[in-house]
Amino acid sequence: MFIDFTTADNCRNPWAYEICVKCNACGRINKDSMLQDRLKVLEEYLQERKSFDRWSDDKEIRKIQEQNLRTQIKELEEEIEKIKKQLAKGKQG
Repeated sequence: MFIDFTTADNCRNPWAYEICVKCNACGRINKDSMLQDRLKVLEEYLQERKSFDRWSDDKEIRKIQEQNLRTQIKELEEEIEKIKKQLAKGKQG
């Protein structure tokens, strides 16, 4: 039997559309490995964003796409760096 459940309120997986994919980025499955799991999900998503190639032919729309993509990449890189620092701090303590 396969049972799905909705995403957690604090779901951190950009690919999980209202269905929990059990990635554990939110810590729902295992709080101890939450940061490592979140890092994995975000690094994979960052690579997807960096390889985006579905550009609009309309110049104005493409300009918006490029701006949005730059913002997404910057935010993902910042969040990934923050998680890496948290993980490093946890290993020292």
